[in-house]
Amino acid sequence: MPWLRLNDVGYDDPQVHAVGNSAYGALTRLKQYASAQRTDGWVPTLKTRQIATRRELRALLDVRLGDGPPMIHRPGDECRCLEGKKWNEGLGGYWIHAFLDENPSRAENDVHRAKTRELKDKELRAAVKARDGMFCRYCGITVKWADRKTPNGGVLDHVDPKIAAGAENLVVACRGCNGRKKDCTPEAAGLILLPPPNLVAINAESTPDQAPITGRSPDRPETDPDPAQNTISTGNQAPPGESGNNTRLDPAQNQPQNPMITDGITGPMTTGTGRGRDGVAPLTDPFPYRDRVGDAGPTGHRPTVGPADTPRDQLSPNPYTRTATPPPRPPGHPR
Repeated sequence: MPWLRLNDVGYDDPQVHAVGNSAYGALTRLKQYASAQRTDGWVPTLKTRQIATRRELRALLDVRLGDGPPMIHRPGDECRCLEGKKWNEGLGGYWIHAFLDENPSRAENDVHRAKTRELKDKELRAAVKARDGMFCRYCGITVKWADRKTPNGGVLDHVDPKIAAGAENLVVACRGCNGRKKDCTPEAAGLILLPPPNLVAINAESTPDQAPITGRSPDRPETDPDPAQNTISTGNQAPPGESGNNTRLDPAQNQPQNPMITDGITGPMTTGTGRGRDGVAPLTDPFPYRDRVGDAGPTGHRPTVGPADTPRDQLSPNPYTRTATPPPRPPGHPR
């Protein structure tokens, strides 16, 4: 059941003053019913008469400000909020004006609930992590799952924010890319969905264990060998004559390159501003996201929920959608 959303300045609405406190209280109860039952704003006749008196219902149906709409519609009314609604006199009931301007539809709530369930599904999370490892699928950095605050922390991200489809729509991402992407596609956010990492090759190229010390015999313990005579040779050993300089090596030079990032993106590209920021996006996308995300095995399969078919515009956006303007990139973040 979604929470009912109300305008916090509605108390001073001229139309509220016109209908009076009693009728506005009845309207609030009708909205609560529509939100609890997820009817998108429709209330059956019997429930309306249980909540509102005849006088209150008449005020909600007839009081208008100029040519504006009433607070509740009856069958036969024409209004932008009724466009596309399958409603006739046979169905009866009443429709709350502009209910979806501030509240999610049933379809949008279904998608939101399905996405929330996926992020809490331990089996699904394990399948996605087994496929993507610890690498962000947008910038390629190694994420830290124990990090709950910084941009390098690891999260799971829905590639297409309008649907829930299990591992076919979930990838590992760093908190920085997730915060920049928000509720839009990677292309709209100026991000690129990287291919799944080759974890077998990554594990094969991992740093080997340290070579065992052979300067002493396990059968005949002796004193520690002379370090000057038993120095283990390494590839980063200083040249002769420079051993006394106490030169420290740059650890960054010994770090292996991320094998997931190969030669980059090939094919036609177009440069765009994304959602108010610089970025690049493919000119054409012949493959759906689920083919580009990669298969995570049978344990990652879930039924597809969405996308919602509720008409939306800038005046009445999806209430679950986060701000469309991504935040500034964190300092030092690769993308």
